Amino acid sequence: FMPAFRLASEALAEIGERDDLETGWLLLRRAIALRNGREEVEGPRADGERALAIARSAGDRRLELEALNLVSGIGRTDLEAVAKLEQLALERGAWRIAAEALQTQALLRAPDHADAAAEYAARAVELAEAHGLLDDLAWAHYARVELGLVSGDWNGAAASARHAFRIRIAG
Repeated sequence: FMPAFRLASEALAEIGERDDLETGWLLLRRAIALRNGREEVEGPRADGERALAIARSAGDRRLELEALNLVSGIGRTDLEAVAKLEQLALERGAWRIAAEALQTQALLRAPDHADAAAEYAARAVELAEAHGLLDDLAWAHYARVELGLVSGDWNGAAASARHAFRIRIAG
């Protein structure tokens, strides 16, 4: 990851940082490389947020999706941002990102609104099944386990755990 970080940093230094799509993509690539290579937070978040602003200003939905996916996965998760991420992912056919956004929304709602959260977990299961996303299907069932534990639905939690376990064994 660090060679990609250095390459993006050198390119940005050479061409200069502007508010154009090329800069937005380089910022995003640098942020992803640094996040994955060193698990840093502040630098990747700053680059990701700047790439997101550039994407929105330019109307580039692909860059917006990827930048929002990065930013929403760093630090404290904002429910509104994750809902926007789900919408963008569904629009672009990015099924894995959409499934992950649905799971995240379910888990964020679980502590205070388990009933509403169940809808998001069910949609995550449905989406993962429809697109053959086995890992995401297992994680969606795991979200249902968490919901069952929070709401006191022990039988539902146990059934969801068995589903997740079977998927992981088969996959």
